Amino acid sequence: MNKRFAQVDERFAQMERRFATMEARLERLEQGIKEVNGRLDRLENDMVNVKGQLEQVERGLCEVKEALLRLEKQAADDVHALLKNIGKKVEEKGFEIYALNKRLLHVKGLLNKFNPKNKAAPAIKAFLSIVSPLCLSAS
Repeated sequence: MNKRFAQVDERFAQMERRFATMEARLERLEQGIKEVNGRLDRLENDMVNVKGQLEQVERGLCEVKEALLRLEKQAADDVHALLKNIGKKVEEKGFEIYALNKRLLHVKGLLNKFNPKNKAAPAIKAFLSIVSPLCLSAS
């Protein structure tokens, strides 16, 4: 019977060692789970921060887009106004050039009436050679 008690005691000792091993494993597992939970908490906080930063970037991007659209419209309006102004000035200058051309043609006609025997004839011919291309290019 002592032998039987010794075997039972040995079995209990084995079971206690196994339980101790299992408890140690369980403690390590619980510690690992705590570490994983801590990491998950940090990841969640990081994700919240990243989402906040992303929202800031999106708001900034929207502001940039709005500013760009305003600048586009403003630039288009400015270009349109400049082109109108240039068109008016070209039209005004066109009338001035037309009036000058008419005057030059009138002067040319008057100069042609002079007698070629006149002493001023070479100067008149030189003047006409300068004026004639101007009259043609302006018309």
